[in-house]
Amino acid sequence: MEIDNRECKSCVKYESCKTEVSLRKCQRTLEELYYSGIKDMDILEIGCGNSKKGGFIKNIVEKNNCRWSGIDIIESDITTHVCGVEKMPFEDESFDWVLGSQTLEHWNKPKKALKEVKRVLRPNGKVSLTAPIHLHGEKMFVRGDFQAIFNLIQKSGFNIEKFETWRKNYDDLEPAAPTDYAKKKLKKAGITDATGMTNYIIHCIISKADTENTNGFWKNLFKEKPIVDMLQDRLGCEKGKTMLVVGAGGTLRENADAIKKFIQKENAVTIGINKMTEFCTPDYHLWTNKQRWNDFGDCISNSSTLLFGTGLSEKLIRKHYNGDYIRVDYSHSLKQAEAENKVDYKDGRIYGNFRTAGCLAIMIAHLFKAENIYIVGMDGFTLHGRNDVEKGSQNQHCYGKGYTDDATWEECVKKDEIVYDNLNALDEYGVKFKIITPTKFQKFHDPQILQIDDSDL
Repeated sequence: MEIDNRECKSCVKYESCKTEVSLRKCQRTLEELYYSGIKDMDILEIGCGNSKKGGFIKNIVEKNNCRWSGIDIIESDITTHVCGVEKMPFEDESFDWVLGSQTLEHWNKPKKALKEVKRVLRPNGKVSLTAPIHLHGEKMFVRGDFQAIFNLIQKSGFNIEKFETWRKNYDDLEPAAPTDYAKKKLKKAGITDATGMTNYIIHCIISKADTENTNGFWKNLFKEKPIVDMLQDRLGCEKGKTMLVVGAGGTLRENADAIKKFIQKENAVTIGINKMTEFCTPDYHLWTNKQRWNDFGDCISNSSTLLFGTGLSEKLIRKHYNGDYIRVDYSHSLKQAEAENKVDYKDGRIYGNFRTAGCLAIMIAHLFKAENIYIVGMDGFTLHGRNDVEKGSQNQHCYGKGYTDDATWEECVKKDEIVYDNLNALDEYGVKFKIITPTKFQKFHDPQILQIDDSDL
């Protein structure tokens, strides 16, 4: 199988394109070519729009006795369901075809969306997706990064049956040169010189893989690299939700049942810190300490979205993990952080004296625009008395017994002072949060929240 760069001269609309440069015309021609042959099937269209700007696919397939459903995040005169692609109100294996016309590039959580597409697709079903290149949307589409696009599709459990470009080989036609709007998007994606670039369309037909990554062609075509998002690419991604930061303090053990009930009751999105996966599998898993990652990185789950501080090199990350992740740029140098006596976020970078990953996770939840932020397992290194910890009757961390930190007790006292200062700085910045398990940091403790009755669930 090869990438098919379709020649414009072979297109039935070639002559008319000599007088009109239009990716929309290419898109309509593509849809008519492929979808006219679909007959008597259940069809789902993602991002169907309205009858004025959309409806083209609907009209094609309904002529062939197909049963069409259309979703969009905005209700229109043709939508059958108002929802996002990440969570659709359909039963498993409901559709023979899932179609998406220039929507893929706009999906905020493409891995989660493709997983949901896979869920509603029947075993022998097909997915047909198109997206513009060098125009707008997620960075991989603005840049024309085929490698990232292939990795995204394959890692979501699909085989790529066809991958082609339209209007990339435009022969003697006028090029679809990037507009000023597109040039701004290119610049933001790191491409400052758009000379010679043209906008074009990619089209892929994919199907469920028997096992993930079974199609060896794409692995041989490119040396696979992870997709790395920067934190600024995810701002506001959990807007309005409840987020729970799960530290690795020893109090996780004694409060485990109550915390799990809380997660269920609040439908909380979790950010895990270091080695806490024996307690739960977090939605996000943050690592900032080289030694912790080196020692405990093998505890991660493939179902978590990994976040790494800039202090961890790609080489070190690959010791335990080769997948996609989010890079968090923050003040990881303690000397530098101590000179910054306040918390701030500017130009994609978090500023502040973040002595522990837990404090940084609170800031991340704030930047994700969570409506409520709670923390468990942020005990403080000296919550319990020194003798109790050293004898092992009380624990500093959930993953060990007794004294499990790599510092002296005096250094632990100093750490807690820095953490308290950092929590106060977060509060002054406007971050609202509550620690809901026993903690050294009493100012932010609310012991009532975990008192959940089973009837509340």
